[in-house]
Amino acid sequence: KRKTLILALNRNMFQWKYAIGHGYQVHNAYRSVGAAFKVYRNLILKTHMPLPRSILGNWTETMELYETIIVFDSPLAIPVIQFIRHHFPKKRVIVWYWNPVSNCHTVPPTAFQELNCELWSFDKYDCSQFGMKYNTQWYGKDDDMNDEGIEIKRDIVFVGADKGRLDQVFRMKEILSESFIKMDAFIIADKCTKKENLKKCLRHSLSYSQFLKLELESAAILDILQDNQSGMSLRPLEAIHYQKKLITNDKGIGEERFYDSRNIYSLENGLEGIRAFLESPYYELGQDVIRHYSFESWMSRFFR
Repeated sequence: KRKTLILALNRNMFQWKYAIGHGYQVHNAYRSVGAAFKVYRNLILKTHMPLPRSILGNWTETMELYETIIVFDSPLAIPVIQFIRHHFPKKRVIVWYWNPVSNCHTVPPTAFQELNCELWSFDKYDCSQFGMKYNTQWYGKDDDMNDEGIEIKRDIVFVGADKGRLDQVFRMKEILSESFIKMDAFIIADKCTKKENLKKCLRHSLSYSQFLKLELESAAILDILQDNQSGMSLRPLEAIHYQKKLITNDKGIGEERFYDSRNIYSLENGLEGIRAFLESPYYELGQDVIRHYSFESWMSRFFR
């Protein structure tokens, strides 16, 4: 773990709390996120200027300690990889696609074509289409989030960015309400949001602790994949870690090690069976199944 460096755009995000707490090296790729920096950063991206060391994080001073660098599917990763290739050409660089290529925010794989790096993804379709290597999603449970004593306030919840899913979520909410199933949707507007749907969205973003609290207050989590996404989202992993039922349109969910029809309801079966599904008990999974989707297991698969 000491020879692998993860370069994040914001190491304070919830994904990295677990990794940092367990001794993994996670650094901010860039030194500053102030307004002046953003203007300068955008100028570099548009003009393809060489990236000066002064705006990068302090990881540049300790690069001799690392053999493998992991970066993410962002336009901001491209100048960072160019810097690494220029100054440290022998380092192994992995680009991890945490989003499907079809996502309106995602950088196309061709953008990394000339940078001599490995492309990995959680999405099996993207792996087959773009020659990427496959790894699962991962999840590190937040030990500070205790679900004991939390009151269940609703049957089903959907929490997340729009990503083209808002209309489907609200149609489902309306249909289920006719069967007296309480479903709430907390959706954050993004580049995919239609102007007429802005009024249905939250006016502010949510912290991950707020996001997770909404899920813990619910009997089941709704998981709606984006169009053309075949890779699993984080919601199923949140569900198995906090023993919540899952309702999903993920057609590949049955291939996952944690799949059990007592805990997971496929929307391919229609909405009629959701009431009975919600009323049945949760089936507890073995720890070996859950460990397969841990951060440690995710990291180890890069080195097989």
